[in-house]
Amino acid sequence: MENINKIDEKYKKPSYQNYIEYNEGLGWKRENINLDKKSDIVRILKPNNDIESKSLEDKLLADAKFPIGYTFSIAGRGQIQDSKEFGQLFTLSIKVCDSNNKELSPESRIIINKEKDIDEYDTIVTRLDFTFYKNISSTKFCKVPPNSIKTTDELYKFEHGVEFNKGEHLRIYAIDQDIDISPENVEFNINLDKWEHS
Repeated sequence: MENINKIDEKYKKPSYQNYIEYNEGLGWKRENINLDKKSDIVRILKPNNDIESKSLEDKLLADAKFPIGYTFSIAGRGQIQDSKEFGQLFTLSIKVCDSNNKELSPESRIIINKEKDIDEYDTIVTRLDFTFYKNISSTKFCKVPPNSIKTTDELYKFEHGVEFNKGEHLRIYAIDQDIDISPENVEFNINLDKWEHS
């Protein structure tokens, strides 16, 4: 497939439309899909909230393993020329609560990685973002309660285009938690393109 972050000569920045046209010309078929925690490829886990724990693996909150035989892609913020058409396309949102529906602190740190497991000991890691929970949360944290749901243009969008191939993972880690996270009370949604070669 075409490099998702290839520079478009006209716009002097990567163009997702060029990426689409090139790959469709090679016989790839595209379908825009939403994944949530009920999807077969998504797991929501209970991270260890022990502040003494230094293991990143202990902090794993969400893990989406993309199946072999397909490519999945997400456009970056600068890759769609008409931002009005962006809407909910290629957005990530998550809501993290404990068993009493108390939400994670907006200043809690979140790591978003693209990872490929080589074997039980080795993983290739690409850091996609190191950010605050308030940036990926579906909740807009207001100075005066109650909190409110974010509008589509406030939802998290990746800085650059991302492609997942051959069993790669999207993994989200909750680094510092002020609540005892309950997987049942975690909401997760990501919009992306699924590609299959005809």
